[in-house]
Amino acid sequence: MLGRLPTAKEIQFQRRAERLREKQEAFERRFKARDLIFRKGGGRMKNLNHKETLFVQSVKKESYRAYLMEFHGGVRPRYVVGKNWSRIRRRAYRGYNTSPLKYAQWMRRWNGSQKVRYYRHDIPKMMQAKFKELVMSNG
Repeated sequence: MLGRLPTAKEIQFQRRAERLREKQEAFERRFKARDLIFRKGGGRMKNLNHKETLFVQSVKKESYRAYLMEFHGGVRPRYVVGKNWSRIRRRAYRGYNTSPLKYAQWMRRWNGSQKVRYYRHDIPKMMQAKFKELVMSNG
């Protein structure tokens, strides 16, 4: 006996789950890259070994490709910020920013944003997890 075909709702659910899984994997890769750069590397790529440097560079290139695809309207934006802040509407406004940033310009912004993200969000999150683990182990 043949198995039944999935319904439209089941297909939508599978696609949504796949998108969420891909988004989570990308977040974990960026988190690992931030941790390597700012914890192990002390904010400098030259303090990492070759394998770690290659990993961080691949994450940077992946992020830049996502930026280009989003800039040209090829994919849905990574972060939902509302229609007033959509890149397409901002680009059309006064003919402003009609071409994407070059790789070096993007990396300058990426490095700054990742540093802020690491110190404002990642470190407190890691400390909270360590504290929770300590509390659980003691009692």
